[in-house]
Order: sequence, then C-alpha cells, then structure tokens
Amino acid sequence: MSSERQSGAGHGGGNPRQRKTILVVDDDPIVIKLIQHLLAEGEYDVIDAGDGETGIRLAVERRPDLIILDVSMPIMDGYETADRLRTSPQLSSVPIVFLTARQPELDEGRAFAHGAAMYLKKPFPPDQLKQLIGRVLSPHTTSSPS
Repeated sequence: MSSERQSGAGHGGGNPRQRKTILVVDDDPIVIKLIQHLLAEGEYDVIDAGDGETGIRLAVERRPDLIILDVSMPIMDGYETADRLRTSPQLSSVPIVFLTARQPELDEGRAFAHGAAMYLKKPFPPDQLKQLIGRVLSPHTTSSPS
C-alpha cells in the first residue's frame, strides 16, 4: 500500500529563500521516516510515496526539486519509475538520487544510465545523505558569482 505524507512548514515559510521540495519514493516506511527525520530541520519539504506509480503521480502534481528513489520496489522498480519520470517534459530535468541495498557494482552504472544525478548505498550515514542533497541541489539553487 502506498502512502502520501508531507513534513515541513510549507513553501516559503518565514525563510527568505523558498523551501525546496524533495519526493522520497521507497517501499520501506522505515527509510522514509529516517529521511523525513534527517531533513525535518532543514530547508526542505519532504513528500513521500510507497511505490513508483504514486511517486510519478506526486511528482507530476507537486513538481519536486529532487527525487530520492529506491531501486528495488515491487511492481515498478526505481529504474522504470525514473524512465517514466524522464518522459514528462516538466520532470525530465528534476535530479534523481537512487538508493539501493544491493552491491554498488550491480547498480551504480545502471542507475546513471537511467538518469541518476547521484547514487547512494543503504545503509547510509545521515550526514552523507544531507551533503549529497546539498551538492545535487546547489547547482539548481545558487548561481555562482563571476
């Protein structure tokens, strides 16, 4: 069964910068809760889906700034979900971070072939996920002075 939850204070909340929306698509509710907890104090709104179909629907509706996508999910895996997201003109440039519990040598090349901006193996250190999100979103949020 899929879920739709949101954490965060909403776009713009008293922050001078607009909050970024991150969509987490993972069939493991523990992983979703962990990511929500890690990002709760940050400048992100987190929405989630428990399967690829719900993830695609939420991505179309909410147009997230970043998608964190589990590779191994029932019915539609992360690769198929990413391929479907990439066919949407509104979503084709949204960065995707793939998560997997499998061995990197099995998935890393395949993840990049399916449009990954980054790839992270589970379990991951919390700070590593935060840093990775910052690196992926920084080109989209900050312009470098010349």
